[in-house]
Amino acid sequence: MKSSISTPKIVNIVLCFVLLLIFVLFIWTAYASFDKKNLGGYTSELDVLTYETESRIDSVIHENEKIINFYANIFDYNVDDILNDLRERYEVNENFEKTNIGSLKNKKGELEMYPNFEYGLIEYFYNLNKTNKSLRNEKHIPYQGDTKYIKDLIIYFSNIYQNVDPIVLLAIGAAESGHYRAQGMLNANNVFGGMLNRRLIRYNNIEVGVLTYVRMMSRNYYGQGLTTLETIGRKFCPRVENGVTQASSHWLSLVRSVKRNYQDYTYTITLNEILEVEGV
Repeated sequence: MKSSISTPKIVNIVLCFVLLLIFVLFIWTAYASFDKKNLGGYTSELDVLTYETESRIDSVIHENEKIINFYANIFDYNVDDILNDLRERYEVNENFEKTNIGSLKNKKGELEMYPNFEYGLIEYFYNLNKTNKSLRNEKHIPYQGDTKYIKDLIIYFSNIYQNVDPIVLLAIGAAESGHYRAQGMLNANNVFGGMLNRRLIRYNNIEVGVLTYVRMMSRNYYGQGLTTLETIGRKFCPRVENGVTQASSHWLSLVRSVKRNYQDYTYTITLNEILEVEGV
């Protein structure tokens, strides 16, 4: 029969193990401290903040990877260049704002605040177009697809710019572009009839063309208090009648007529649905 181990021996074994564990932890802590001192690597509050900020940035990028890829693609940028640029911007900014991943600032030098992530990302790309076009690989792709995709894009972007009425935007776009079938406008990816120097503005692809339309309506019309067809038309399609500038009566009649076709149109389109339709 095997003899049992006595209680004192068990106590001694446990005590030795505890002492050994304390010794190992002490040596490891001392080594880590010595290593940081020699490398000039004291862990300051700034180091902790930087680590946490970088982790949050990577988390936001990972969380919104599909969205970033989509916008990098339609704005003609390489997504790796965009990710590098976004991370570099955070290296020189102390504050972190999830809805402003591009760290855009106002005239006072303060971070802009946007309603949602996609809104801020879009503003980042428009700003990037102005300041660093060398990153782009621009290509013009005339639209030859289905009209439904254009309508879905208007709804999708209207979900981002939430101050607009998507049904009104659908009606105006349809009235201006022959129900989204006018070939000259589709070749220019311009569904709202925007002109520059008496020529139809040309966009690189239909996504950016539609986005520019919705963004313009949000900022320059609804954002300025022009929320009815009458007030929108006074600026969008003006006509002087009896010395008073007002919306063209013909334009108003056409848009109102077209608008009835969209009363039952869905108000929500997700990016996943956009990607599934077009395969962007």
